[in-house]
Amino acid sequence: MGYFVALPSLDPLSGERGPEYLDIVDGATTAVQRGLRRTGLSGFAPTCTALLTAFARQRPGFTFFDVGANVGIYSSLCSVLFEPATVVAFEPTPSTAAVTRQIAAANGLDVVVEQTAVASAPGTATLQLSATSDASNSLREGFKRSVGTIDVPVTSIDRYVSETGTAPSVMKVDVESLEAEVITGAAATIREHRPLLVVEVSYRSERDYGAELDQLMNEFDYCYYRLVESPTWKPREKIRSTPKSPHRDWLLAPQELDGGFVREYQVWAEALSRCTPALNLKVRQPAPEEPPHQRGGLGSAIRRLVRSVTER
Repeated sequence: MGYFVALPSLDPLSGERGPEYLDIVDGATTAVQRGLRRTGLSGFAPTCTALLTAFARQRPGFTFFDVGANVGIYSSLCSVLFEPATVVAFEPTPSTAAVTRQIAAANGLDVVVEQTAVASAPGTATLQLSATSDASNSLREGFKRSVGTIDVPVTSIDRYVSETGTAPSVMKVDVESLEAEVITGAAATIREHRPLLVVEVSYRSERDYGAELDQLMNEFDYCYYRLVESPTWKPREKIRSTPKSPHRDWLLAPQELDGGFVREYQVWAEALSRCTPALNLKVRQPAPEEPPHQRGGLGSAIRRLVRSVTER
């Protein structure tokens, strides 16, 4: 079986096409897959998702680094909606990285999956496997209650850029309280390439992780925006988090946002709000002897089949 969630239209202003779909393989294996089954994309961090799609739309040929990708939903969205794009998903948990690869393969997407943690410097580290959720594993011991550990390789963004020659124009960082370390290890990349940064800022055990991130970002002359449910898009003076706040994501931009971006964001926010769980579909995979359409592989063939059914 394949489990499909509706995508926003490739041209959300036209209103002429039926829904396209992303095959997330199943709706039960990981916390993110279960969440998408319950809410569709309309409930999947809607402000952050609309933000990333709006930026990607404005930057043809962009390069997206998904740091702490989990099952790579942001990576898959950027790849499926905005070809051609260079998308790199960094995920240290072996089982989760495997699901990222499965989703990319099921949809015929060119997503590079790097099975590594990202921090301030290359090496190895111990990953704490969270008892709460497979979406909250962390290199920080004690960040959440652990049910085990594994040793994982670690790279830094500066090392990766130096070795591959690939630099991000947009980077999302969600690494369960180690975001400041990722930024430390990306300092040269940020100074030279000025990527847009979407960063989770945690508050846990009476510690505001935004304070150290704020101190690090001072040298780069970026603008800070907190990604609340209905953003005003007015810059904040400091990066801060607060206890029990549902709004942990921040946009760190190399220049102040203009009206064109705000309009693009509103278009995508509206388009994503229509991607409700009512549109989710569970579809039987074709038997192995059934040839897929040549373009895009088996995942694309299934999406076209689903679309033809929904448009009748």
